[in-house]
Amino acid sequence: MTVSVEDIRKGLEESEKKKLLACPYPKPYPENPVNIKAILLGCDPSNKHCQDLPYVFAIKSSHKIFNSFVSGILRQLGAVGLSLENVYCQNLCRNYFMDETSKNPIWEKVAKLWIPVLKQELDDLTINSTIPALLTSEVLYKVLLKKEVPAKRAKDFYSSAHDAIIPIPAEENKLGRPLIPFY
Repeated sequence: MTVSVEDIRKGLEESEKKKLLACPYPKPYPENPVNIKAILLGCDPSNKHCQDLPYVFAIKSSHKIFNSFVSGILRQLGAVGLSLENVYCQNLCRNYFMDETSKNPIWEKVAKLWIPVLKQELDDLTINSTIPALLTSEVLYKVLLKKEVPAKRAKDFYSSAHDAIIPIPAEENKLGRPLIPFY
């Protein structure tokens, strides 16, 4: 299922459309996934430095400003026995925004338009639905959670407070696969 910025713009008000940038999307990594053990899910590629990232998470970017960011991701994955070779990396929102995620008033609205696209992509890649998605941000958790399930705070998961279990069961989220807070 291919979706363009123009497709996303159709679901927005005129004033909101100006917040989307019409740049090529960074590609998921790896391009031909095999033996995937987890999905690393980001919010979107928006950043204040460039709009020409070759892959999500600035993987293989020529912009040196992202080196420490990529190194951090590699360390996190390594800490749980994973690497870029066995993780499928993708953003929920493929498009760049004028504003970074935490400062973006339309992010949630646009993210909801991308959820069925991501779900279909993962299904088309035949990534088993028992393979978990590692969420790199709490905003991903909140937008992916089904409405009838009360949201938990990040610290609840890490302290097992308020019945916050990891992984978040597939039946409690819109991707239909286990979710693991990874932030």
